[in-house]
Order: sequence, then C-alpha cells, then structure tokens
Amino acid sequence: MSKPLLILNRGESLAAWALSPVIATPFPGIAAPAEDRQNYKYINGFVDVGDLPCRVATGATSPHEMSRSTQAGPSKASICPVPIAASNLANSAPRQHVWPAGAAQIWALRSTAIAPSASRRGGVHIWVDGELAARFEPFTRNSTEQSVVHLPIKAAGSDVVVLTEDMAERDTNWFFELTLLDDVPLAVFLPGAPADAHLDTLKALAAEVRPAGEYTGPSDPPVLEFDTPASLSVAIHAKVGSTSHAKHTMLDRIVTLKAGETKVTLCRGDELPDGYHIIDLTFVVDDTRVARQIACAVIYDIAPQPRHADIAERKREALLHSAVEGEMRMGTAPAMLAAGLEPDQRFHDIIEETLTIIEQRWDCADFVSVPLLWAYARHAAQFPPDLRLRTETALLTFRYWVDEPGNDVMWFWSENHALCFHVSQLMAGQTFPDSLFTAANRNGSEQARLAAERLHLWLDAVEAEGSAEWNSSAYYPVDFIGLLALVEFAPADIATRARRVTDRIFTMIALHTLGGVPAGSMGRAYDKELRAGPQTELAPFATVAFGKGWLNQ
Repeated sequence: MSKPLLILNRGESLAAWALSPVIATPFPGIAAPAEDRQNYKYINGFVDVGDLPCRVATGATSPHEMSRSTQAGPSKASICPVPIAASNLANSAPRQHVWPAGAAQIWALRSTAIAPSASRRGGVHIWVDGELAARFEPFTRNSTEQSVVHLPIKAAGSDVVVLTEDMAERDTNWFFELTLLDDVPLAVFLPGAPADAHLDTLKALAAEVRPAGEYTGPSDPPVLEFDTPASLSVAIHAKVGSTSHAKHTMLDRIVTLKAGETKVTLCRGDELPDGYHIIDLTFVVDDTRVARQIACAVIYDIAPQPRHADIAERKREALLHSAVEGEMRMGTAPAMLAAGLEPDQRFHDIIEETLTIIEQRWDCADFVSVPLLWAYARHAAQFPPDLRLRTETALLTFRYWVDEPGNDVMWFWSENHALCFHVSQLMAGQTFPDSLFTAANRNGSEQARLAAERLHLWLDAVEAEGSAEWNSSAYYPVDFIGLLALVEFAPADIATRARRVTDRIFTMIALHTLGGVPAGSMGRAYDKELRAGPQTELAPFATVAFGKGWLNQ
C-alpha cells in the first residue's frame, strides 16, 4: 500500500478529492418577470434577489430526475463515475461549480459507519462503494445547511464519490464540506493522484509563488519569487491570457526553476504589455503537476505624465487614444466614430461581440448597451447595414428591467447596474419612441417615461446618501457610463441632476487622487484596483480632469 495523501482526524475536513470535469447544462426555466426588490437603498454584497426562473424551474422539477439525467451514480467497479480532470489538495474544502464529482478512497483502522458533518449549498449526493449513502436536494440559493451523515467505511478501504450540483446563477456561492466527527483516523488516497516526494515540494512552491515586486517596471522582466529554495529543478508552465475581450493568449512559456534557486524569470521585459495580468502556473516534475493562479501588474510608464494645460485638448487626446489603443470592447467603438475613424474590421468585431452579449443577456449586458445606444444614436448611418439591422433588433428585444419577462441571470440590483439599466431603457425608448419593445410589451415612449421615473429615484438616493461604491476605481467608471450618457441624451431635468452628481464624483476623485493614482478607501475594489492604480479604468478620468497621469486601454 502506498503512502496516503493525508490522515484525517476528528474535527478535520476532507480536503483531498479527485475532481471530475465540470458538467454545465443550460437550464433556463420559463421566461418570467422577477420580483422587483429594488428599493434604491444600496448595500454592497446584497444578494437577496429571490428565486430567478432557473431556480423556480429547478424546484418544479424532481431533483432525482435532474441528477439521474446527468449522473446515474458510480458503478461498483469504478471509484469515479466520470473521467478525473484534477486533484484538489487544498487546505480547505473544495468549492466547485455546476455538476462536478469528487472521488476519494478512504481507509479506516476498523470497519465503521463514520459520521461526518456535511455542510453544503446546493444539491449533494454521496456514494460509498457504489451505493447511494446520502442525498440532499434543497437547492436553496446561498443557504448553508448542515447535517450528520453516516457513511459505511470498510477497514480494507471504501470508494467515496460526491456529486455536487446547483444552478450557476450570478453571485451564487456553492460548496460541500465533509468534517469528521468520530474519533476514527482515516487514511485518504486519490485515484490518479501521485503520492510521492515531489508532491509536497510542488505544493509548497505553488503556495509560496508570487511576482517579485509590486509591479514590473520599464526595465524589469517579470520574475517569479519563492521563500524557500527549490529542492530540485521544477518546470513551470506559465500562460497569460488577454486582458481584453479578444481573449488571445499573450504568453505561453515553460521556464525552469533550478534546484537551490528562489527566483525564475518569466519572460523578457517587453513581452507583456501594460496591464494587470492573470498568470496560470503549472508546476511539473515527471508526472506530478500542481496548478496555481496569481496576478501581476506591468506598468511601463512609472511616473504620471503631465498633459496639455487645456482640458479640451486633454479630452481630444484621450478620445484619440481610446479610438486607437482601446480594448476590444464597446466603449472603444463610439470613440472610433467620434474621432472620425471609418468602421473597419475592428469596429465590426466589437459590435458583433456586444450584440451577442445583449442578445444572450449575459451579465453586465447593461454596461455595453449604453455605449451601443450612444454609438447608434450619434452614428447609425455609419454602421454597416447588417450590423445596423441586428442592432435595432437586439435593442428592441432586450430586457431592460426585472418587471419584463426573462430567464437570464443579469444582475439588476446593485447601484451601478440599476443606473445602467435605467439609462439603457431611457435611451432606447427615446431612440425608438413608436416601436414595440417585445420583452416589455410597451412602446418606446412608455419605456422612456418609466425609465425617467426610475432614474429620479436613483438620483434621489445618491444625492441623499452618496455612493455605496464611494471612491471605487472599478465602479466610478461604470457610473460614468450612465451619468455621462444622461448628460448628453436625457431630458433637461434629469441631465441637470446627472451633471451635478458627476461633478460630485469628480470632486471625490480630486480629493482622493495621489500622484495621478486614484487612492483612499473604496466602497468596492478588486485586486487590480489595490495593486495597479495606473491600470484602473478610473486613472484616465483623473488624467483628463486634472492634467497629470496615465491613458491606458
């Protein structure tokens, strides 16, 4: 018998699983209006949105039928009913998404019915030696439940398989965890997982790896750094994907961390562009592989650059920069047209991807529907005929609020999303006043009137309470998507209020910008906002407003 991956003692969680590939199946349910829980009192982290159509359909369908349709359970001859994709060897219970299965082989000192505490969100099935031992199928969203289960583990070893499933809605947290309650130590083995001396070494390297320095500068190659010298030479496969919507791979490289070394150069200093990059790392020795994901900031212009003294010139410079250097996303398209560039393949690709997002009602479709409406309202004649017709159809069939039937998981309820949805509804209604909006079954004039009422409520809230996402380098720019469109396109009473809120936000930016970098406390932030200030979406706004800083993509 080989060495077990771990010994599980009383009070510890089983954190070693061989994982199947994730199985994702569309299960949208029947399109229906959602309960409108928008009260214009914004609390970051709010998720109490009620049951969306996909979850309503889940509740109306026998969970047993759902599970059998995807997984009839393991055979007694196989520890894992589907191919193993990876092993999870973390120090906490795995949290997976959409029908993955976890498998482990567990040996006890004696045959016993162990009693783990099972914590979970979503549905969980547990098989022991091919026999279904436990089933939980509440499918309640974001509700953690616990119970004690009895699993018949043999002294000679038992195969345990867990299938976890849930509806993969936006902001659904979903996991399972088995914690041993009995005073019976268990030896845990994983099918296909190597239990050799290399595994601990690679786990330690993966836990320690980090970029050398807070950022990579103009003359510094990206370097991976470790606390402990490597005990043997390790191959490291590094991949960096695109930061834009183009989704091409910018780096795919294998480097070697030599025995005794604590640093390895990832690539030349000029191989990665400016940006905040996610790096997928795989540490390899022989057949043993351990994966880890980290991030690094690449900032070539370290010092904020002084800009033209005249703000009109700074705006013109920023417009041209966006038109030429902007990412492959919708905000770049109106910049291209406003700068006088002819629609080319790049423009065509941006509009096509934007339309797919809107037509399929992806999350954050509201962030791109506003600039699409802006571009159409100002430059419809420049759209290629096929894109113009498709744009009109997409805008007239889009779902602009929760009172309109849908079976999507677009997020409507946060401060920035509510604004962008209301602005989209207003602009679309004004653009097509006599046309029928099929999701709402209202004409454009009715849509615009309803959107105006909602926008006044949003503005009331922000004027009275300030922004729940104060100082946010991630979400002030999203607010600008909506607010600047209102300044340009809304009726005078709304445009005046939007201008006032915009001025307040720029005052906040002025008070909390240091050396060209938006700084200070933030109502919402991500790692990029904390570690790569010049690369945030807000940095160019500060540059245009105050004359010093960076123009990024």
